[in-house]
Amino acid sequence: MTSGQRTIIVRKSGSPRAGESFGKQTAFEKPVISGDRRAVGAQAMFANCCTSYDIPLQLVIYSGGRTHRFEGGLPIFDWHFVDGGRRVVFSQQTVHFTCSVHWELRDIASERILDTADIPEACGQIPDPPKAKAPKWVTGTVSGFK
Repeated sequence: MTSGQRTIIVRKSGSPRAGESFGKQTAFEKPVISGDRRAVGAQAMFANCCTSYDIPLQLVIYSGGRTHRFEGGLPIFDWHFVDGGRRVVFSQQTVHFTCSVHWELRDIASERILDTADIPEACGQIPDPPKAKAPKWVTGTVSGFK
């Protein structure tokens, strides 16, 4: 519902590009509104053969009258808007026991990748990974891009 009381419906989509083992979208997670209140986003959930719960394989952003679906090959567990709502940051990682988290900074309107970062995490295979400093856009609200 917009501030002008107009209802906008973003429909569920079919299978993600991530593979044939996932079915159609089952639900959306709770939506988040950008800081400038011009975009709204939510994770799109899909059934997974190997877990007892659905997993977020797409990040769906509605902005500027268009629906944008971002995805990679892995679930998108963490995300947030930056630059007021012109850009979005999201992580991709395995469902369990990840050794590295892949982050992407995307321009929403063009859907272009502006930057990426791979941040090592402690795991069974690598209990003491090398320290890596995450870019400010991973944790902040500003991307550093004009």
